[in-house]
Amino acid sequence: MKDKKSLVQKLDRAIGRITQIGGLVTPILIVFIMLLIVFDVTRRTLFDSPVNGSVELIQCLIAVAGFMAMGWTTYKDKHIRIDSLTGMLPKPAAHVLDIVTSIVPLVVLIPLTMQSYVRMRQAIDFNEATAILQLPMYPFLFFVVVGYALLVLGQIMVIIRGFLGEVPAL
Repeated sequence: MKDKKSLVQKLDRAIGRITQIGGLVTPILIVFIMLLIVFDVTRRTLFDSPVNGSVELIQCLIAVAGFMAMGWTTYKDKHIRIDSLTGMLPKPAAHVLDIVTSIVPLVVLIPLTMQSYVRMRQAIDFNEATAILQLPMYPFLFFVVVGYALLVLGQIMVIIRGFLGEVPAL
């Protein structure tokens, strides 16, 4: 049993470190987005000359930031919970319900991850680009795929921890 526990702890730490990358990329992107907005507004106000394509770039980057943060948020079990129902249940029943409500999203996330990969491949095959700046779409879609994959890893770890009754390692 000790070997199983240490294997799970190693897996937990590894998934934690992998998902943490997404958690660290997100604030950097958010700061860059904020600086771009400040620069755009300043330039628009003072020189009546907005940054060309800034809205388009911000839309792409905010999607990347959101998807990259989801895995870390899930791994750390920091999603919003409404526990008014589970608070009224006996502890064992609440625990089972928590595990079930952790498995259901995984069933949805796996096909979403696969379809986002297919969508990224389509963007590569058809040379899709943004409307104004003509930036290729596939790098942004790549990070959507990575974000979903990190989310799947985080959700798997939440489920494993649910079965073992443990908390995140990091």
